[in-house]
Amino acid sequence: MNPTISPNIVSVSRRTDIPAFFANDFRELLKAGKVTVKSPFGGKSYQVNLRSDTVACFVFWSKNFQPFFPVLDVLDQRGDSVYFLFTITGLARGVTKPLEPGVPNPIDTVKTLIELSERYSPRQVAWRFDPIIFSNLTPVSFWLDAFQELGEKLHRHVHRCIFSFCDFYRKVTRRLNTIELSDWNFQDGTREEKQELLPGMQNLAQQWNLRLETCCEDHWVTGDIKKGSCVDAPYLVHVFPDKKIPQRHHPTRKECGCWESRDIGTYSTCHAQCPYCYAS
Repeated sequence: MNPTISPNIVSVSRRTDIPAFFANDFRELLKAGKVTVKSPFGGKSYQVNLRSDTVACFVFWSKNFQPFFPVLDVLDQRGDSVYFLFTITGLARGVTKPLEPGVPNPIDTVKTLIELSERYSPRQVAWRFDPIIFSNLTPVSFWLDAFQELGEKLHRHVHRCIFSFCDFYRKVTRRLNTIELSDWNFQDGTREEKQELLPGMQNLAQQWNLRLETCCEDHWVTGDIKKGSCVDAPYLVHVFPDKKIPQRHHPTRKECGCWESRDIGTYSTCHAQCPYCYAS
């Protein structure tokens, strides 16, 4: 390890789906050993080292890790520590497909998550069930059924499930309005709807011995629902005790529980085209 460089957690990525759509580009960056990232807020560009001696852990975010398996072969050969945040909502099929048009059917993504878990460990894969977005076609019953159907397949292969409710930012509302022209009616879920959904999710999670966590939803934290940290340095220390994991708390937005990482993605580049996405 280079003594002049402190290893970083590298986030790949909150801003776009690199594993699904840019796997080959990421493999080339690994060869180069670094990447220059344009600041998303108009500041100076910054460089992130990608050599094994400068990366404490890669945290990968995706809705489809299947195209990424050849890259994982490279990372395994390098001896890198890897952690996966795998989003599977159940929306990418049938009548709800317009909400996740570029995402594979959950039948396929469930198989991919199980493959990842068996290749590494259930400790290294978290299931993200978010965002939960209410509409006339996705009421409370839809989300409870989806959580049960997916959880029954996934709970033996993950230790954690992180959920959140959709935030109706102006850009999200504008995109959803275009879908509402075709028989959709979206609404910010009422407190009563959320209070109806969460006990059902809690009961199922308890049956499965699955840790249920929130993402930026502190008002729903209870004894059974924990505050989530998607980039969770203390947890990574537990999973990779031989790695020097930096532990500096660094939330990215209100009520975020994440710890410091270096994100290498670029906003508005994801091809999944989910209209609820905050990163577009």
